[in-house]
Amino acid sequence: MVDPRQRAGATLLPASCVLLGAAAILIRGPSGAGKSSLCHTLLANPAPFPFVSLIGDDQIWVYPASGRLIGEPPPALAGKLELRGLGIIPVSFERRGRIALVADLVPAGEMERLPEEDELSTTLCGITLPRLAVPASGPQHQACAARLRQAMAWIAGGRELADLTR
Repeated sequence: MVDPRQRAGATLLPASCVLLGAAAILIRGPSGAGKSSLCHTLLANPAPFPFVSLIGDDQIWVYPASGRLIGEPPPALAGKLELRGLGIIPVSFERRGRIALVADLVPAGEMERLPEEDELSTTLCGITLPRLAVPASGPQHQACAARLRQAMAWIAGGRELADLTR
């Protein structure tokens, strides 16, 4: 296996990544924003996807490959998920996945009720991806996870995220 640091254009991000079906969600946010908690919520209820797995928690290497963005955990963090109040637990994981959606955890007070179209995408490593802002931490993780699963199902159907939000 190639060390992610040796891949062309690789960048280490403060993020977590969950594979839902054939594609992954990259969850970005600062320490304590709720990345791990949101991952845990997605892992606990994958429907409507037949398969769900952690790619990595807390830090993710991302790099471009054939016009797609790939996410991969640092080897020292592979298969580990932090749950506040419980500690770091072992979980099954995939070594890499194609990222199809970026979820940015933002303070609830900074959430736009109706995001502008330019806020529905972001560019990482030269690859433009759909992006959703979701509230950081708090009791709304079930609703956030449901929103992200809906967005991923929409994207998996070959549709544009902007069409879902309008």
